[in-house]
Amino acid sequence: MNNTDKDNEQHLNKKIGTNIIRSYLKKLNISTMNYTSS
Repeated sequence: MNNTDKDNEQHLNKKIGTNIIRSYLKKLNISTMNYTSS
């Protein structure tokens, strides 16, 4: 495994992690909005 492969893998993991967090926050945001509106 060369360095570029490792860098790409880390970048991909970071991207996936950010997407998960982003979608989680979006869900959280929606649930809190629903909670406050009802």
